[in-house]
Amino acid sequence: MTYKIITCLFSTVLLTTSALGQEGGWDASRASDREKCFGSEPLYCTFLGIDLREGLDKGPIDYPEARTVFTHGCRHGEGGCCVLLGHMWESGQGGEKDSSKAMESFKKACELKDSGGCSSVAKRYFTGHGSAPDFDQARRYFALGCGGEFQQLSCIYLGVMMHAGVGGPADVDGAMVRMRQGCDRNWAKRCGKEGAKVFAGLAGIPSEPAASAALFEVACERGDFWSCGVLGNLLYRGEVIPEDRTRGRELAGRACEEGEADPGCGVYGAALYHGHGGAQNHPLARKVLKQACDAGHGPSCRILGIMWLKGLGGKANEVRAIVMQQRACEARDRDGCYIAAQMWEGGQAGKKSRHKALEYYDAGCTFGHPQSCQRAGNLWYTSPDVSPKARLQARRLFSSGCLLGDQQCCLDAARTYREEGTEMGLSTAFKLYSVRCRKSAAEACMWVGVALRDGKGVEKDEPKGEGILEALCKDGYQPACGR
Repeated sequence: MTYKIITCLFSTVLLTTSALGQEGGWDASRASDREKCFGSEPLYCTFLGIDLREGLDKGPIDYPEARTVFTHGCRHGEGGCCVLLGHMWESGQGGEKDSSKAMESFKKACELKDSGGCSSVAKRYFTGHGSAPDFDQARRYFALGCGGEFQQLSCIYLGVMMHAGVGGPADVDGAMVRMRQGCDRNWAKRCGKEGAKVFAGLAGIPSEPAASAALFEVACERGDFWSCGVLGNLLYRGEVIPEDRTRGRELAGRACEEGEADPGCGVYGAALYHGHGGAQNHPLARKVLKQACDAGHGPSCRILGIMWLKGLGGKANEVRAIVMQQRACEARDRDGCYIAAQMWEGGQAGKKSRHKALEYYDAGCTFGHPQSCQRAGNLWYTSPDVSPKARLQARRLFSSGCLLGDQQCCLDAARTYREEGTEMGLSTAFKLYSVRCRKSAAEACMWVGVALRDGKGVEKDEPKGEGILEALCKDGYQPACGR
């Protein structure tokens, strides 16, 4: 008997013993349960143990006594007591902490046909629980748990393992049967959450996109519209499962209609905007994207901003367009940050603002947009303010772009170090140029050659430096000629 059914029954027992609790207090209620537990009704050990462990019915908590009661109930064939005892062994609540004895208790519960015990054993084999996972045993115990009461989690993970071929042969059809068995209507949302864990690789096995997509499909069938939206997004993008934009659009649209703005409305709106998986519909796209944007979906705000700028699906309005891009940026959409910065720099919406442009380029850089790093760095570098602060800001932004893999940012960062003129600055510049030179960046190689020839930031090696410059010149890189 699993914990859920135990607590449900225990609530009933509390109601029936409330009169005892009022007349004789919690001690009378516990005395009654103790007599039955240690007599001929071990089921009452479960009720008594929970009362002692949780302090229900306003009685004092007594962990050691709870452990004693659960031990007695487990020895006398009460599976629920074995599960609860296992958790106490595992946590050290009320006595010694011993994971091996916890496992013994869970296994005994499973032998007594308690699906919660089987699931507990399976989960520990599945995750390794301090040692190497044993997927064969995990699959075996999930299968045992899937046949009992409150079997949902066991069936879900048995289905995942069968779908992915983990712990035994792959069986996609059988996996879908098990997933549907586990994802009943009351478990639809939990099923979607477990699908997300499997997708993210947080369930104890590496990410299994196909198995997680199957879970999302079952959860969607059972009425979890968030799962419909997630599956729609995966199908629409086709990055980890085969692309099907028609079905992706349909599922995302269903999720959106049921109030799941992110990802439902976001994906549906994008499909309507681009005309993917069905007809293009800009007026409807505006409406749907607004729902997603209002829910904090950055890419939807960005597309909506483009529609306001170009007058797609309604009137054009540059002020609304820039507001949408700023909202996209606030939602950490790096492309939205870049577009907002460009609009402020270019004076769209009737007003130029270098300060605002820098603010949004900087945000885009922070969120991983290398072009934003480069543009912000250039604005600081060419600033009328030639203070050290401006140069340091430019260097910071160029360096960030370099770390994101932008070659020009690496060259620009090296330039700021070279122009600093200090020994440390020249040395750093040489290292940056050397890295880029190895990636066949001619300008970087030229400055490596100059540094070696002149001994700036590196030990002087004039012949080697001259050789690099000469080779670059022969290859047609004119700036190296005559240096």
